[in-house]
Amino acid sequence: MTSSVPTPSKPQSLQVSERPPNNDWEVLGEAFEAMGKVGLALTVGFTAAAVFCRWADQRKLKVPAVKEVLQQMS
Repeated sequence: MTSSVPTPSKPQSLQVSERPPNNDWEVLGEAFEAMGKVGLALTVGFTAAAVFCRWADQRKLKVPAVKEVLQQMS
């Protein structure tokens, strides 16, 4: 049985792209666009969770018990 010891790799330098100072509005616009997409995803997710919880409270969901699921599998 052979065990391989990982060899340390060279540290990689991160390259930061320097933008000209005139691009501040573009950077700000990209940041707001990203925040808008995240906000939309959160809204959709929370809405789906709210609908699921409402259906669960109204007993409109027919979720089988764990026992029933295990019995169906065997």
